[in-house]
Amino acid sequence: MTRRFRATAATRNPVQPVIALGAFALVVLHLGWELMHGGVVAHHFLARSDMPSISNWWGLILVPTLAWFVAGRVLHRESGDEPSDRLIPAAIRRAMPAFFGALVYGGLLAGSFAFGFGVEGYLFLGLFALGLILPIYRGEYILGFVLGMMVTFGGILPTIVAAVAAAFSWLAHLLFRVAMRLFRGSRQG
Repeated sequence: MTRRFRATAATRNPVQPVIALGAFALVVLHLGWELMHGGVVAHHFLARSDMPSISNWWGLILVPTLAWFVAGRVLHRESGDEPSDRLIPAAIRRAMPAFFGALVYGGLLAGSFAFGFGVEGYLFLGLFALGLILPIYRGEYILGFVLGMMVTFGGILPTIVAAVAAAFSWLAHLLFRVAMRLFRGSRQG
């Protein structure tokens, strides 16, 4: 019994590797800037020097892998009824507002921390409040947030923060859907 390879929108479209290579280029530029300004930074957990540290070098692996995965997931959502002969597929175009919104939000959070504006605590908690409203568990939100925070924190710590916020958002949305089904079921029966 042989399995035939079935080409999907993600495997036919060159956008996925382009997005991953773009993320790789961003990480290389970021690490090059750090090298020229005193060396690549390592961040300690909870900003305590007695805790283990994570080097920003790990971003070379994590961020392009995350970009590849997210691009594949977004392209997988592409519907077959829209023409795919355009340079940027429809699924990617639909994901762009969420990506850029998360990019700006991550950049604001990172900038607030870096410049000491004093609102980073509110922005951090606001991330969880937004998770109740928006599906920040989707890949485009996570990738945008990670890239927005990468300049200040590298690739690893923003990914951890985004994973925690995404898990919270996913659980909140799941519980809301379950509650709505139960509510609709009790009204009908």
